Amino acid sequence: MSEERAKILQMVADRKISADEAAQLLAALPADEAAAEDAGYPEPAPPVEMPRIGNLWLIPMYAGLVLFVCGALAAFPLYQQGGSWLLVVCGWPMFLVGLLTMVAAYLSRRSRWVHIRVTNIDRPMKSVRLSFPLPLRLTAWALKIASRFVPKFKGTGIDETIIALNEGLTSDQPLVIDVQEGEDGERVQVTIG
Repeated sequence: MSEERAKILQMVADRKISADEAAQLLAALPADEAAAEDAGYPEPAPPVEMPRIGNLWLIPMYAGLVLFVCGALAAFPLYQQGGSWLLVVCGWPMFLVGLLTMVAAYLSRRSRWVHIRVTNIDRPMKSVRLSFPLPLRLTAWALKIASRFVPKFKGTGIDETIIALNEGLTSDQPLVIDVQEGEDGERVQVTIG
């Protein structure tokens, strides 16, 4: 606690000034963080560090494009010339996987992203970071379908919860779950945003 604050509080205790006068004097003093710590207020949480993903969805898009083109180059010319049926059969799956990968990458460009960071306090070099798109509406739809076949999902309302989560999240205020296991344990951070 600062010296000035202690003097003001002592003057109140000695009944030299009233509580209202002390409040005015305390308000006039510059606020410092040490006083907040002395008052027992918790330390403000550090800002959430969101990984920069930018156009990360383009990586699977280009990978799908390469598979698409390779599959087309393998299948089409051989199909026209009456080539080996084995190469035609091998070309079509690459073609279809490439097409599906491109469609999935395009649809995930506006999805929410899940960032998982696991850090070991003792060995910070052994940390794990994962980032992937999570289409929350598609996830809610899949869980709604799964609830017909999995009895534990019935009546839980998890699909409505996921939809509400999707509507409530913004890019500047993501959902952050931060769990730390003691002083020497692991720290797990999950950010959805």
